[in-house]
Amino acid sequence: MQRAALTTFAIGAVILLAGAVMLVMAGPSAGHVYIDPEEKAVWRAYAANQTTLPFLHNEAESRDYALFARRGYIVENLTVVDESGTELLWMHTYCSAPNHQKDEDCQSEWVVIAEFGSDRCPCIITFNTTGEVLIVPNGEAGSQSLADEWTAQLCGGIMTLCLGVILLVVGGGLARSSKNRVVEFQPPAPAG
Repeated sequence: MQRAALTTFAIGAVILLAGAVMLVMAGPSAGHVYIDPEEKAVWRAYAANQTTLPFLHNEAESRDYALFARRGYIVENLTVVDESGTELLWMHTYCSAPNHQKDEDCQSEWVVIAEFGSDRCPCIITFNTTGEVLIVPNGEAGSQSLADEWTAQLCGGIMTLCLGVILLVVGGGLARSSKNRVVEFQPPAPAG
């Protein structure tokens, strides 16, 4: 029984160490990644005047879209309206605020300037700019958080630590119970 206790204890220690390593590795994974919106763009233009967005006409379900402009370029008179003239844009002014211009999200080549939902499209877009404007399905480009990956690594590390602790306790219990056993030898029965 002593061998089983030592084996369980050793496996528990190795798993506990693996859990600790997973927790240490989870820390640096909590960051951001930048995905170039030019590769994901479904529409791009340098100017638009009452232009119907063609890619939204036959869409079966509504979706949100982000409008990107190159950092430092000026976009004026930006509107996205439905057929009745109702404005659909959610403007982003985060990067235009002086105290946010040095943030990581605002230092990318392309920044999000607005978003809109396609639930009331066909949509009509109008704008003037000194550079190009891209329309990308929301969440597919730009600065993306790696919070999901970090959470998965953190939870995996915690679960591995717990499994290691359980195996250590079981190994310790087996070792303790094997030490407390009293083995009684019966004298051989007289021949006779």
